Amino acid sequence: MPTEVMTEIRGKAKSNQGKSKFKGADKRLASLIAGNVIEELLPDTGDARLMDAVQRVAQVPYTLRKGRSKDLGEVMVVAHAKARASPEHIVFVLIDDLGGQKLARHHGTNLISTEQILRKGIDFGFITTRGQMKAIYNKLRPFDDGLIHFDQTTLSAKSLYPKAAA
Repeated sequence: MPTEVMTEIRGKAKSNQGKSKFKGADKRLASLIAGNVIEELLPDTGDARLMDAVQRVAQVPYTLRKGRSKDLGEVMVVAHAKARASPEHIVFVLIDDLGGQKLARHHGTNLISTEQILRKGIDFGFITTRGQMKAIYNKLRPFDDGLIHFDQTTLSAKSLYPKAAA
């Protein structure tokens, strides 16, 4: 996860003092880092591939772009993915923000959405009914800016669920 995204999460958790969807996010992030689940991706200005990727994605050099926080996290996620991708190293990104998803697609970045992850829950048999999926989906919606209404998703199709009570 890029430093810029971590900074944004920590800032939102602190500024809202636990009154929003970011309540406790800073503590959860710290535990994921401590558990080696998430690695911080630094904005290494000496990394020519990364700086070139930032320039392509943001259309300005990193030194100019870093001063504008709007969508900086999404820009850096896509730039890090582009800098790390190669024929031997396929990179996927998870972005919840619709604008960030559009940016990733525009730059040909392999994107995984929350909806795709939930679909795998069906495929692997963890989610077996439409009602179960709808409950999970609706719990996630306040935390994921990219989730549309459940009935507008492919996840709402009754044919996906093996149980007749779906």
